[in-house]
Amino acid sequence: NLLGSYGVRNAPSPEDRGRNTQSMEDTGFAGAVLSVPLFEGGRVNAKISEETALLAAAKERMKRLELQIRQETETAALDIQSSVARFKATEKSIEQAKESVRIESLKYEMGKGSITDVLDAHAALLQAETSYCRACIDYQISRARLKLATGGAL
Repeated sequence: NLLGSYGVRNAPSPEDRGRNTQSMEDTGFAGAVLSVPLFEGGRVNAKISEETALLAAAKERMKRLELQIRQETETAALDIQSSVARFKATEKSIEQAKESVRIESLKYEMGKGSITDVLDAHAALLQAETSYCRACIDYQISRARLKLATGGAL
C-alpha cells in the first residue's frame, strides 16, 4: 500500500511557536506500507469449512422437508382412499338398517315383534347415518389436507 498525507501546521500565538517553527508551515509525508498476513491461510480455510458445513446443513434441511412433504402427501392420499371406502361401506349399512327398520315395523304391526325391536332398528339406522356423515366429513378433511400438502389453494 502507498500512503500519503499533506497538511498545514499553525501556531496562532508566539508562545506556541517552538524552535525553527514559523506561525504557519506546510507538512506532509509519503510512504509505502507492506502488510504480510501470516495467519490468513488458516482463516480462509476455516471460513471455507464453515460455509461448507452451512451448505450441508441447508441441504439436509431441504431433504428433510422434501421427505415430510412426500409423507404428508401420501398420508393424505391414503386418507382419501380410506374415506371413500368407509363412505361406500356406510351407504350399504344405511340400506341394511332401513330394511331392518321396515322389517321390524311390519313385525310390530302384525303383532309378532316388540316396540323395543323397532326402536333398536331405528337406533341402528341413526348410527349408520351418523357414520355416513362422519365419512363425508373425513373425506372433505382428507381432500383439504392433500391440497395443503401439495400447495394447492383451499
